Amino acid sequence: MTTATFNAYFSSLPWSPSSSTVSSSNFSINTPYSTVSSPLSYHHQQIDDSFRPSSEEWRFALGCIKQQMYNSTGAGLPCPGSFMARNHPLPENDKGYLDISTGDDISGYRQVRSERLVRYMFRCMDVNIDISSIINLGKGVYIHHVAQAPVEFGDPFDDLLNQIMQTAFVPYSYSLGARYTDALGYTSDIVIRGNMPAWVQSLFLTECFRQETPIRPGDSRRGLFTFAPSIAVEFKTLDSHPQQYIINPELTLIYEKVALDLTDPDALYSEGALQKSAILKRVLVCDIPDELAQVLTELAAAWASSQGLTL
Repeated sequence: MTTATFNAYFSSLPWSPSSSTVSSSNFSINTPYSTVSSPLSYHHQQIDDSFRPSSEEWRFALGCIKQQMYNSTGAGLPCPGSFMARNHPLPENDKGYLDISTGDDISGYRQVRSERLVRYMFRCMDVNIDISSIINLGKGVYIHHVAQAPVEFGDPFDDLLNQIMQTAFVPYSYSLGARYTDALGYTSDIVIRGNMPAWVQSLFLTECFRQETPIRPGDSRRGLFTFAPSIAVEFKTLDSHPQQYIINPELTLIYEKVALDLTDPDALYSEGALQKSAILKRVLVCDIPDELAQVLTELAAAWASSQGLTL
């Protein structure tokens, strides 16, 4: 797919009126979102391993945060980096990410902190993901597109297994930060899974977060496909999905662990099943059957053509 610019559609999004360009390997969109620099904008810079804090330093920082939280009447919390800077001086372009008390209210605070969380995920944790598959949907909200199954290396059996997995794999896209940035706690992060182009899945997720009433488990909704508003889709929690082990919203799991909203701080470095289950219960999934996905892809192409978008 060549580059496509969706100015007309995304100009109606309810984000900040300022406009910036978001790109991926498949498409480019001009979408209104905050002028705050994307946490991923420095990702290609070489990161000095001496900056990566150890688990002991993370625990020390979390202990300081908890101590300040229980001994202060303020609503804001300090960033872990402020307690690590004494041993790991931050690069110049990271210093603007230390202060997370710049939000005017709890929603603004969560949006700003969400940007910082994503920044630290890529800076301080073992996240090995191509950032061209990630787009910024709004302040503190991101979408990650997964186009192929993960590849395992090893004996010949792994090679056979990889071939089977790639053949049966269905692309999916998921959000991270949508649940956290909703201060009222009604919004869920969402996964859409279906044999459709990444830009179609991104349009779907965009429409999901524009709904006046947040989508809940068991909901059946129409109007989520701009080019096919009469088509209804259903949502269920990811932890109840029969193929939950094939769908892996890796960044959302990492994000929620460091956000400390749904998980225990003491379990930050554990891989417990209970911790993962608590996160997946707050993630919704929408499965699009192959027959419907083909119809939607054709309708989307026709809609894009009628809007003057180049595919």
